[in-house]
Amino acid sequence: MTSRHMLTPKERWDYGVIVTAKVDGVTYVRQGFGPAVEALTEAIGQLEELGIEIEILSISTPETILTDLTKGSRISRTPSNHLMVNFPESQMLARIGRSNLAPLATTPQGERKRRRLLWRQRRNQ
Repeated sequence: MTSRHMLTPKERWDYGVIVTAKVDGVTYVRQGFGPAVEALTEAIGQLEELGIEIEILSISTPETILTDLTKGSRISRTPSNHLMVNFPESQMLARIGRSNLAPLATTPQGERKRRRLLWRQRRNQ
């Protein structure tokens, strides 16, 4: 175990990541192995083979699960007293240049943003 991670590099390689996503309205789970970036890229590649409209619901590793269990809620308040949800999936997807797949809040504004992103994705394919 290293000071930054609870798992050794070999354990992180062995466990990889588990991605849960909706693809064209159907929920799928895929696992990628190896370092986090490569494992996540692999799992998303598997999901992309299933359809066009992809919405990542969760990305799990042993370390993210432990964080969820020990640190509790991801909901906080902004300085202006608005509720904010911290999606670690957004940060993980940004690392591989796939922020467009990140979960969005289910508000009318979030839904409009998701529709615009999906429309752009389809147009660029």
